[in-house]
Amino acid sequence: MHGVSLKDSLLEGIWTGLRNFVRLFRGVNKEYVGQYVAGFQASYVAKEITPALLRAKMPPCTSGAT
Repeated sequence: MHGVSLKDSLLEGIWTGLRNFVRLFRGVNKEYVGQYVAGFQASYVAKEITPALLRAKMPPCTSGAT
């Protein structure tokens, strides 16, 4: 592959996906970078969007409404 390994291409693709994911938030606080990465990782690893994945990504409801 002319000097570019498959691993390099895979990492570039993952990095591009992370960059595009973070763009949705229009700015990232350095304090929460780990949480943004974890959110992307969960979405990337998941083979399909399930109710469990959506619940895991949503903040807990504190309004008391059920």
